[in-house]
Amino acid sequence: MPVLHAGEEGTRETRETDAVEGEVDHHDPVLTDEERASGETMTICVTRRRGPRWVLGP
Repeated sequence: MPVLHAGEEGTRETRETDAVEGEVDHHDPVLTDEERASGETMTICVTRRRGPRWVLGP
């Protein structure tokens, strides 16, 4: 699955993907408060999971 990112430009925090299942622990300066609260997307370079299970995908 392709992941949207701007890593080539040195902006690691923009590798964004869907969070399908699990609680997301955001550590990025990219997403808005509303996007973080929805739990639907995450930045995979700097985000962590909370809990035992985490499912990512389209």
